[in-house]
Amino acid sequence: MPYKARQKQGERRKREKPGYRVTNAHAYNQSLKKRGMISLYVPHGDLKAQLINTITRTRGVSGREPTYTAGYIKLIYTF
Repeated sequence: MPYKARQKQGERRKREKPGYRVTNAHAYNQSLKKRGMISLYVPHGDLKAQLINTITRTRGVSGREPTYTAGYIKLIYTF
């Protein structure tokens, strides 16, 4: 393998590795900040009312209602 012989003799590479530089640092930093943002669309208004059950007890029924709705649990598993 010729590249190993060249490596042992201390010669330089035939082609230099490409060097990448950020040319517009401000826009690059802004895009990195945006990458972590997640926006949710809630069609019926109040997000808390749709995801968290505020009524935990139903009169005449034994046991407790689940605190979180199925939609909330699906949302958590998605993330």
